[in-house]
Amino acid sequence: MRSLRTLILAGAVVAGGLFLAACSGDKVAQSDVEDEISTQLATQLGTAPEVSCPGDLTAEVDETMDCEVTAEGETLTVTVTVTSVDGDQANFNIELAE
Repeated sequence: MRSLRTLILAGAVVAGGLFLAACSGDKVAQSDVEDEISTQLATQLGTAPEVSCPGDLTAEVDETMDCEVTAEGETLTVTVTVTSVDGDQANFNIELAE
């Protein structure tokens, strides 16, 4: 099992992929963003990390938001960036915050 930091730094979680969450109006619900990040990372980690975002994500291309991800005693900040919006779907990726 690889560490959370190693996975995110290596791009294993975001390589070529987009994360989808249903959006309502021009926002993606905070809980949907948190759940999607947790689900995607769980696939790589083998266990679902805890994810905490500060609020809803605006569903506009290049919109960003920082979220805290905790797994196996390690807490990291990741930046969520909206890459596209198509109807009621917002596509976003995550990377380790600077």
